[in-house]
Amino acid sequence: MSWLSCRLAVVLPILLGLLGCGGGGGDGGTSSASTGSVSGRVVDAVDGSTGIPGVKVALSSRADGLSTTTDSQGRYTFGAAPSGSVRLSFTLPDGTFQAVNVDVSVSTSVTLELNVSLVRREQALPTSLRIELPGATVALGSSLQCQAVSTPATTLRPFWWIQGGVGTITQQGKFTPTKVGTGTIYCQLGNDAKASAQVTVVSPPQPGTTHTGTVKLDHDWYAGPSNAPIVTVEDPDLNQQPAVAEKVSVIAKSAVTDPSGESVQLAETGPDTGVFTGTFGWERPFSSTAATPIQQGNGKVGVYAEGGIATERVTVTYHDAADADGHSRDVSATATYEEPKSTVTGVVTNKVTGQPIGGAAVQLTGTNFKAVTRSDGSYAMYDVAAGTYALVIARDGYVLQTKTVTVE
Repeated sequence: MSWLSCRLAVVLPILLGLLGCGGGGGDGGTSSASTGSVSGRVVDAVDGSTGIPGVKVALSSRADGLSTTTDSQGRYTFGAAPSGSVRLSFTLPDGTFQAVNVDVSVSTSVTLELNVSLVRREQALPTSLRIELPGATVALGSSLQCQAVSTPATTLRPFWWIQGGVGTITQQGKFTPTKVGTGTIYCQLGNDAKASAQVTVVSPPQPGTTHTGTVKLDHDWYAGPSNAPIVTVEDPDLNQQPAVAEKVSVIAKSAVTDPSGESVQLAETGPDTGVFTGTFGWERPFSSTAATPIQQGNGKVGVYAEGGIATERVTVTYHDAADADGHSRDVSATATYEEPKSTVTGVVTNKVTGQPIGGAAVQLTGTNFKAVTRSDGSYAMYDVAAGTYALVIARDGYVLQTKTVTVE
């Protein structure tokens, strides 16, 4: 499908499928102070590229009426179109394609490229159409990808155009701003399925010259693995793509157990907010009886485990590439992690040989607390509520032992 692009003021795509400018035959003429020009290409809506020759294109306004016919490549031109609101009608005399009308504004001394895609007579058209934008604001130097959503869904391509002279749009829905201001994006399928959306073009931000970033944790103390920290970074300088929710990364680590830390990605709370949030978990690679490697890249910070006796200092660091003074620096927030007091731990061994038993199932009956012994026979269950429980140890379907434990 093609786009129509208006060079200085208007860009207009059409359901027929105009691709690019053209020099088709028509009632041409030279532009005057009260006229502009309209040109484009008419193509098949199925592939958006096959030109349709012999399409009658009529341009009507309050004051005048003009007509022309597309050439062998589907191109047409009105060299002296009256400025103001006009209607362009695209009709194939043999009726193989559905006729389409497009209402546009013609600006004085400006060429409007209107590319239209036509739908064959036997093809069904959707009943409604809407435009989805990732945001209503876009900065110069970037772009905006528009999506046309139809009801019911269709594989036919709508044609796009923009009015307001703030940029151009392709027949794939990509809007590229060229001037600061406000414009309206349009798309159309047939005569009845039409949609529009307003877009505002702004000057690009100047990163790293205005703000100093900050990082913080939602608490300064965390108890147990279920208490996941929430990290927030605020730095408006990170808003590099207006109307697009971006992401940043921080490093979270514990001073003793996981000094290399984890890279944690934070998502912007919304387009153009400059506020980013995310969370990370806890990993227990160490215990009083066993040690397992820390798993890098799993979004969890290693902390000491078992016994409810350990605390660790946890640090989250955000790298501000350029603060308000234009310098690069790290900003950190710290908190304390503490193992929960209600922890059930133990070691399962062979009563005769004293050798550890790995792979045994351990469960507190009447609860969801379960564990499997490590190769050294050790196990641990955390955050167990106070009370008295029956602890069952089994392996290969056989109960090895049942004992009563009390958690205070």
